Amino acid sequence: MRELIDNICKEYDVEYVTRDVDIYPNPATNQITIVSKTENEQLKIIARDLSGRAVLVMNLKTSNFIANLDLGLINGAYFITIANAKDEWVIKKLLIAK
Repeated sequence: MRELIDNICKEYDVEYVTRDVDIYPNPATNQITIVSKTENEQLKIIARDLSGRAVLVMNLKTSNFIANLDLGLINGAYFITIANAKDEWVIKKLLIAK
């Protein structure tokens, strides 16, 4: 896992910073909810499969600390990278089970 994080950080020229962001439900089917500690912020979401390939890239804005994301991903495990405008990143593991 650490190698994947290091590769992602090198690709985007950022440092890995732990942010306090939650995603639920996990496992999910078609949609997740992202809960941030910041009320209204712009987020960049990247979903990667276990090989590191980006399968979803999307920009979202939280409203009242929450953003909903429709995934459209097949069953499997993914790493969800969540970044804000300050280039603070967190990577969460997400399981999709339909």
